[in-house]
Amino acid sequence: MSDVPSDTLLLSPDEAARCLGLPRTRVYDLLRTGELRSSKIGRRRVITRVELDQFVARLTGDLPPKAPEAGANQTLWDRHREQQR
Repeated sequence: MSDVPSDTLLLSPDEAARCLGLPRTRVYDLLRTGELRSSKIGRRRVITRVELDQFVARLTGDLPPKAPEAGANQTLWDRHREQQR
């Protein structure tokens, strides 16, 4: 289980690796190839929680709908947390 709080919106590559259960070198490979997107804030490289959700959705084929629908902005992470309640 990840030690990163679930309400953290911006993650370092190391934190993203822990959330995904991947080695950090694999996350850096994904960033380098563009499979996982990131931004820089100052000198810090950050990955959004939404990007992690979208990355997992692309892997599983569970892509978000193209047309906005009620609840379409709800991320996979939010759905997962609701199911755990």
